[in-house]
Amino acid sequence: MKNKIKEIAQLRADRQAAEDVLDKIHSELDNSELGKRYLAAQDKSIEIGKSIKTAEAAYKADCVANFERDEHFPGGNFKSFEVLVYDEAEALKWVMEHGFDKALKLKKSEFKKIAKATEPDCVTFTSERRFSLQTDLTEFLENDDN
Repeated sequence: MKNKIKEIAQLRADRQAAEDVLDKIHSELDNSELGKRYLAAQDKSIEIGKSIKTAEAAYKADCVANFERDEHFPGGNFKSFEVLVYDEAEALKWVMEHGFDKALKLKKSEFKKIAKATEPDCVTFTSERRFSLQTDLTEFLENDDN
């Protein structure tokens, strides 16, 4: 796990370096050679961005898969979200029977408020864990102990 978060931190640092180059070159684009360098740096930034998305998705999946064995994951944390599980047809029927006509469009946020307050039989309350990576991962670049 430590190597994976370090890889993500390095990819983010590499992307930032590429974006810094882009910013510098953009201000100097008077000559065509600079334009070519700009486009090359821009392409590199786009490719690194794709690598970041792939690496982050894999790391998050590993963290979720290993949550039961280990609750500490460098570079991020888990958050729990309340999730309502219901059949929309049953929920719509319940809403109509209980006088919540404005919820007929079944705006999920509005229905969630109503369901929490009234606890209809057609709704089950569950908890869902989602893993979030920290925005700043530079600590993993500077310290090999992680």
